Amino acid sequence: MIWENVLVVDDDEAFCNMMAAHLERHGYDAEACYSGQEALALIRAKGSFQVMVTDLAMPGMDGVELLRKARGLEPELEVIIVTAEGTMDSAIVAMREDGAYDYLTKPLANMSDLSLSVGRAMSHRRLHYERETLRTQLFVEVERLRTLAANIKEAVIVADEAGTIAMANPAAVQLFEREFQPETDNLSSLPESLAALVKRWQEDGAKQTLSTNMVLRPGLTLVLSLIPVNASDGTPSGWMLVIRGSRR
Repeated sequence: MIWENVLVVDDDEAFCNMMAAHLERHGYDAEACYSGQEALALIRAKGSFQVMVTDLAMPGMDGVELLRKARGLEPELEVIIVTAEGTMDSAIVAMREDGAYDYLTKPLANMSDLSLSVGRAMSHRRLHYERETLRTQLFVEVERLRTLAANIKEAVIVADEAGTIAMANPAAVQLFEREFQPETDNLSSLPESLAALVKRWQEDGAKQTLSTNMVLRPGLTLVLSLIPVNASDGTPSGWMLVIRGSRR
């Protein structure tokens, strides 16, 4: 995905063109529209905008209505509201209730405030995209591991990089005597000593497989392996815990 497409919307054509030109000079592909209706038509026709900068007070369709309708077409679109001093409260409400990323007051004291805000919004969108991509890759890997792990005797638990459990096979449920809830349970769902081991491993970088023994409870020693799970590009996306219980 190309992270440079910005839609600029303002019924003041001169100001709109000035903002678009400024963003072009900073390396963005900026499209200028002079009404909410025109902006929606362009999103439908072209799409692929990461950030929209829109005036709040426009005739026919104001910036908040445009934000809501644009999000219906591009749910992940980051929106920056440009507002006059007298409508600043409305811009703040748009941030709180409608998810606008930022607001700027016009006239802009410094045009660089615009490119800085767009840059931050673009970075926020990129991070969200990368996080969702990793989540999707982990989901695919989890489904593959779920198939492999369903019928093996070793307990297998898979978690994402944040420690949220994505899968626990039947052997893990039996070993820990509890059902795990994917996307809800995390390290706190594991015995304290085991959770502490995982945390220490992560703090050390979690780059290599860790194989060790641990006493879970009297009479039961765990033989376990902590294995890093990476996305196809090598980016860390989580970990897998493989456990064999041996009684003594």
